[in-house]
Amino acid sequence: MSQYAARVALAVLLSILLMACGSVVQTPLAPALFPAMNAAPSRDPATISLALDQREQMFKSPQLRYFPVQVEMPIGRIVEAAGLLALRREFAAAAPGPAPPDARDLRLQVSGVALDLKSDLIYFVPLPYIPIERVDLTARLALTVNVVGPEGAVRWSQVYDSGRELWVPKKPSLLVGEPAHEGIQRMAHELSLRLMRQAAQELRAWLEQERRRERVL
Repeated sequence: MSQYAARVALAVLLSILLMACGSVVQTPLAPALFPAMNAAPSRDPATISLALDQREQMFKSPQLRYFPVQVEMPIGRIVEAAGLLALRREFAAAAPGPAPPDARDLRLQVSGVALDLKSDLIYFVPLPYIPIERVDLTARLALTVNVVGPEGAVRWSQVYDSGRELWVPKKPSLLVGEPAHEGIQRMAHELSLRLMRQAAQELRAWLEQERRRERVL
């Protein structure tokens, strides 16, 4: 390839990237992206209602360096769906709702949902015509979980943080990889379920401890 042809190819590539920079890809809630869970254990008899402070919260990714794509997704609904899936694995009944249907039931209140994306250039080798580079895309999800009793008081509270998760693209074939916007969507689902599973498991352990304490008293 001549130097002129290489410059033309580079100019075309840059034009495509610049046009893509202004695009926003909308990625919806997709329950099929939640990781599969093992068989459910014996479920706690408690009934839990799940409420998000901002159920309709949307997330729009910043303009990431080296990734000419922006993603918009309903992160509130994704976390809600993940929470219901996790709670129904641990408890006899779990449903969305602003308040417990019974005075003996509890409400799981989720707030402060924050998804953060970051791209970092790890290395760049300026070889002629075909430079070699590595760019890491990472996602981090954090949220706060409060357990509210029938009297309206917070009885248990915990902050959950996934830490930075590196995007490892899935490869359906040797020639076709996972696009960045699909990877971001998948990570949002996976991190949401991971945190909500942890919250559901710790909530069940807390309830069992509270019951033992009541029997002792």
